[in-house]
Amino acid sequence: MIPQTFRKHLYRLEVRFGLTSAEFRGLLLFAALLILGISVRELGLRIPAVDPAIYQELEEDFARRAERFFAQAMVGPVLVELPEPTVAPMATLPTRQLLDINSATTDQLETLPRIGPALAGRIVRYRETFGPFQSVHDLVLVQGIGPTVLKGLQLLVTASPVAPPPGDRADGPPRSIRPP
Repeated sequence: MIPQTFRKHLYRLEVRFGLTSAEFRGLLLFAALLILGISVRELGLRIPAVDPAIYQELEEDFARRAERFFAQAMVGPVLVELPEPTVAPMATLPTRQLLDINSATTDQLETLPRIGPALAGRIVRYRETFGPFQSVHDLVLVQGIGPTVLKGLQLLVTASPVAPPPGDRADGPPRSIRPP
């Protein structure tokens, strides 16, 4: 915010030069840029951009590398036997066995990430009500499991193939939902 006394002085200058406020602002901007340009130019003349000693080191290094490159191009690369690299054996990571969602208990389901006691109970109730899951993707049919939770579970669970029980399954929700 411009102080009130400064505004008065600016207005008096506008009137004295007979300019509109837009013309006066343009004149002020031009003057500020002119002063900035002159000061940058003066500072640039006083401060050297780069020390010449740095250029000397770079030129010497470049000359050495160029000499080595042209020597290899004329004679060929120098063949030096390198020792065989030794590779340390990889540590074996403990493999986690996939959890079968068609036979897992609520306690086993709770060991999975983002599955608490309530969600584990809903999975078991869904399985008891509508029968075994046909695929892992059928977990989205359980309330509380969306695409994000399913994505985190896909590599940790499996749905064992179970023969469907005799009878009509038309009373349950649609089965075998596959992601798009």
